[in-house]
Amino acid sequence: MGQLGDITWLNLSNNQGYPTNVCDVSVNQHDNDVYVYAITTAGVVWRTHCAINGPVPVVCNEEWDDVSAPLP
Repeated sequence: MGQLGDITWLNLSNNQGYPTNVCDVSVNQHDNDVYVYAITTAGVVWRTHCAINGPVPVVCNEEWDDVSAPLP
C-alpha cells in the first residue's frame, strides 16, 4: 500500500462512445462528482461522469460525450 492507500484503476474505454486516438486525460472532482476529460489527436474533447458513493465504489458507467467548443 502506498502513502495515499491502494489505487483502484477503472477501465473507462468500455463505456459507450469511448473516443479513438486519445492522447491525454484530465480528471476533475467536485463533491461526489468526478468528470473525466479526454482529448484526441484530432483535438476533440470528450467527457464522462463518475459518481462517488462513499469511499468505494466509484461508479463510472456513463457514456462519453463530445464537449468540444465550437470553432469560431
